Amino acid sequence: MSDSLATWLNDEVAKRGWSLRQTASKAHLSHTTVVKIANAERTPTPRTCRALAQALNVDANVIYRLSGILLAQPAPDHRSPLRPEDVEDRLVVAWRGLSEDDQARVLDLAERLAGRVQPRIIGDPAES
Repeated sequence: MSDSLATWLNDEVAKRGWSLRQTASKAHLSHTTVVKIANAERTPTPRTCRALAQALNVDANVIYRLSGILLAQPAPDHRSPLRPEDVEDRLVVAWRGLSEDDQARVLDLAERLAGRVQPRIIGDPAES
């Protein structure tokens, strides 16, 4: 577990004047879970990252990166193509962080972009 997440979490909680118990309550997490993350004793799951992000009103990717779940993104190098294994890793991490509804939307979009499914026409009554 990275100390950077623990430091960041403790700083964010202090900025708000909250206790770890209040943070856990706002995130709908157990107090023990939040304390272990704040003490760098536990790496949060993607669900826990999302819950903390929502409670702290920050982008979940910040917490994913600090926890090591999502690697820091280097600036894109437009001279070299993305390696399929890098894309797959990023997609899997992103996928796991989505709700079931969002997973269905992403799959629908990917199939449409890949040309497997006819694109929808906005305002088409058949799509209602």
